[in-house]
Amino acid sequence: MRRLPTGISDYKKIVEGNYSYVDKTLFIEEILLLGTEVILIPRPRRFGKTSNLSMLKYFFEKTDQDHSLLFQDFKIWKTEFRKEQGRYPVIFITLKKIKNSTWDLAYKGLKLLISAEFGRHRALLNAFHPESSKEERPLLEEEEKVQFKSILDGSADQTLFADSLKKLTLWLNRYTQKKVIVLIDEYDTPIQAAYLHSFYDQMIEFMREWLGEGLKDNPCLEKSVLTGILRIAKEGVFSGLNNPGCYTVLDEEFCDKFGFLEEEVASLLLEHNTSHQMDEIRAWYNGYRIGSSALYNPWSILECIRKKGKLRPYWVGTSDNELIKKLLIQGSPSMKQDMETLLLGDVVTKPVDEGVSLRDLHHNPDAVFALFLFSGYLTLAKEPVYEDGALQCELKIPNKEIQDLFKFSINEWMKMSLPSQGLQELLNSLITGNVKVFTELLQKIIIKSMSFHDTLQNEPEMVYHSFILGLLVALEKTHEVRSNRESGYGRYDVCVIPKDHSKLGIVIEFKKVETEKELESGASDALKQIETQSYVVELQGLEIKKLLLLGIAFQGKRLAVKEKSI
Repeated sequence: MRRLPTGISDYKKIVEGNYSYVDKTLFIEEILLLGTEVILIPRPRRFGKTSNLSMLKYFFEKTDQDHSLLFQDFKIWKTEFRKEQGRYPVIFITLKKIKNSTWDLAYKGLKLLISAEFGRHRALLNAFHPESSKEERPLLEEEEKVQFKSILDGSADQTLFADSLKKLTLWLNRYTQKKVIVLIDEYDTPIQAAYLHSFYDQMIEFMREWLGEGLKDNPCLEKSVLTGILRIAKEGVFSGLNNPGCYTVLDEEFCDKFGFLEEEVASLLLEHNTSHQMDEIRAWYNGYRIGSSALYNPWSILECIRKKGKLRPYWVGTSDNELIKKLLIQGSPSMKQDMETLLLGDVVTKPVDEGVSLRDLHHNPDAVFALFLFSGYLTLAKEPVYEDGALQCELKIPNKEIQDLFKFSINEWMKMSLPSQGLQELLNSLITGNVKVFTELLQKIIIKSMSFHDTLQNEPEMVYHSFILGLLVALEKTHEVRSNRESGYGRYDVCVIPKDHSKLGIVIEFKKVETEKELESGASDALKQIETQSYVVELQGLEIKKLLLLGIAFQGKRLAVKEKSI
């Protein structure tokens, strides 16, 4: 049985070490078939981006060592493109570790990575020009040698470092007489860190100059492949590039080259004696849709196999969720409402712009959902439709692993919002039908926990709806909570279904009133709506005999509750 390459992203090490490897070498063929010079491929983190770019490096780069042996047992060697192996100079830089909290530390990290790549091509310093005749002519002019050495030892100023990618392609092209392949892995990791830690403008300015100078109208460039999570478009990181191709999770290109297909997972499980758990593993880690491909999370699959089939949230348990968790906890009431709708197994439809602007995240909920989609926290429920000037995407939670992340985040939100006591008592009073205690405790929690500003939003019913749903998440072990489902002649607001059908089933309807005097009549109207619209049909169809109907009216932070038992 071969070892698992958990945490190993170097293609050469995986192949030579005889680790289990899912053959993605036809990624090389797809890259070569594209006429696009600059290719950006955003994918969720830990979906194989670094290992795929490492594979490109070993395939394309001309070195003293013969790397063809790394590919002869794989699919690419059966194609005509095997002749491209070992023909090009290659620049390969991965930025995935640049997650610093200050610009000074991040820039220092960038300089070290750029200097290291110059060190990998140190031979250029003492090389001779290939077009030298009898008298050998140095490849680099004296001034160029000074520039090379200053980048190598880190003493170059920021202007020269920003120009370093362009200069290295020029010198490699001059030396090899071949155009250069540039591979930049996780290009947006430093940008996301800069956004989180408030040095966004400085990072954007550097990345725009570094990538723009290196990739725009560069006659020395054969191809460039960049990976990341997002297409940071609106800040102009890629402005001015000639027809860069961006292939996101919405596109068919490369749809099966990142992440594991069903048959690939089945083969791995069989090899490592865990195929008997296929159904459970599918529920936990499958469900991603990229183009026309249904995919599993590769990191979670490898970790699950390594842990002898234990089902755990391996992917969401890693340390790269800071931005996502921050947005979930600090999100608007309407965003939390959508999150809870998703948590209940429904879909939400959102316009999605493939060019995400991080600046939009705190005031544009649609931008947040685009981030969730491209980051792998949501996936497509079906093929997008272009309407009203935007791609309209039906989004859903892909699997149980991500569902657990959302549950955790909502629980964190409730812990931040609620007083320390009272939540469990409130839930117990609800599910046992003690409406008097439930009303008193709910009123106390709302007064102490809900922002008055929240209750003045354009959609105050949504605020209450979202708040109550957040409370009810804690019932998941004993009850199923549904929201906005069709039943009878309309859609109820909330339905609480006991898993033990001998217990009490509950239907809740909300009403907003304009004045405190209208609270009692508003609650009565909400209760009447449950009856006239026959919202209890769903519960009765499940043969739940004990039913509690609750009409809840609210005005600002004040509320009234009317009940009826059936």
